[in-house]
Formats: sequence, C-alpha cells, structure tokens
Amino acid sequence: MGQEYKKIKVYEHRIYAHKLMLTNLSSKQVISKQIIKNQKYQFDQEKKKLRVQIDQEVYQIVW
Repeated sequence: MGQEYKKIKVYEHRIYAHKLMLTNLSSKQVISKQIIKNQKYQFDQEKKKLRVQIDQEVYQIVW
C-alpha cells in the first residue's frame, strides 16, 4: 500500500503543477506561490521556461 500511495502522490503533484502552469499562462496576474492539499507549490516563469517546484520535486516545460 505504501508504494501505491507514493505513486498516486507523484501523479497528483504532476497534475497540480501542470494545472498551475496553465492557469498562469492564461491569466494576466501570475500566482507565484500556492498551497494545495497542504503542499506548497512555487511557480516560476522565464522567457521559454515554466517551472513549478514542490518540496524537492521540480516540474518544468521548456520550448
């Protein structure tokens, strides 16, 4: 059960990270920090890179 819980948590982090990226792309006001389900998500945007950090995990999109 512990291993399955970890996998679910990783997928949940990915979903929220990508959701935060998409929200900030379509919004005029950028939300740099947000707490979702007691987890702190930090969003950062550069010229051709979007990045969300959750604890030590980093999800990014580069184009």
